[in-house]
Amino acid sequence: MRDLDRSTQPRNWENSEACGSFALASRVSEAVLNPGETLKFEQFITGYGEIKQCKIQCYISSDIFEHTASKITHGINKDPKSGMITWGQQSHNVGGEGFHIIFNGLQAPQWNESTVFFDATPGMLATEIILTKAPLDYALKTKKNIKPGAHYLDFYMTYFDGYEWRITKERVDFRINNSFEKHSSLISFLAFAALIVTILHDGIGPALELIHELGKMMLLRHQ
Repeated sequence: MRDLDRSTQPRNWENSEACGSFALASRVSEAVLNPGETLKFEQFITGYGEIKQCKIQCYISSDIFEHTASKITHGINKDPKSGMITWGQQSHNVGGEGFHIIFNGLQAPQWNESTVFFDATPGMLATEIILTKAPLDYALKTKKNIKPGAHYLDFYMTYFDGYEWRITKERVDFRINNSFEKHSSLISFLAFAALIVTILHDGIGPALELIHELGKMMLLRHQ
């Protein structure tokens, strides 16, 4: 990690004072869930150049998360004794309709402003790497009565690039299994067991008929 106290400005790579260009980058651990399970993902902000007054606004497709059990962890901190810099200084619950984040950064003695967009290593910003945690860490518990199918969260990041205001969009998609998909492993096992019993008892002919009927049943359940 770069020694911030010795740096003359937050970003020192070539052309760092040019108009900035940034985007959110999300990393989802598991995008297919059962009702009541927790959607976990990390977000980073990648890019380079001039950036000020950055905020993120999120809109959720519907009221699908348990408010008291869903949280986002963010915020940067520098330990005054060790000088260690970490993400995850603060956390708060996520509401049903969405939320917004305004970043509060660090400020070295020589800098004119506080920011989270500083070089951790040459050309690599702190917002692009894990420092104990990702810059934005989500653990969102879905409701048990959530509807099966596709859901999403839309993120809009707004910032000033040194010349004009800019906005970028990132969508995090995930899917909720229906009852059939939720118990698909058990159903597959029972079907296989039924097939073996049929073969042992009646031979291959009835077994083929059983496979045909199971295939039709699965097609109907997925329609």
